[in-house]
Amino acid sequence: MALRGIFFHQQLLLGLIILAATATAASQDSQPNSSCIYCGSLCIPYPFGTRQGHYLDDNFHIACNYTSGTPKLTLGYGGVEVLNISLD
Repeated sequence: MALRGIFFHQQLLLGLIILAATATAASQDSQPNSSCIYCGSLCIPYPFGTRQGHYLDDNFHIACNYTSGTPKLTLGYGGVEVLNISLD
């Protein structure tokens, strides 16, 4: 009976360690990268970004469109063209 209790506690401890490691990895992945994401030669700094998880929220999503041969930035999923980004 005592052996069952020890085995249960070991399983519980292992489960908590795995849960803590998973939570730590997830929180590190959700942190924005401090470097720029580029669209052509234009640096797109955080809080803006081109991929989900790389921008603050949907209001800061920048689409990078290469269909015309030269990269074109638009704000969000609409058609408002972005010519420059400044955090000043």
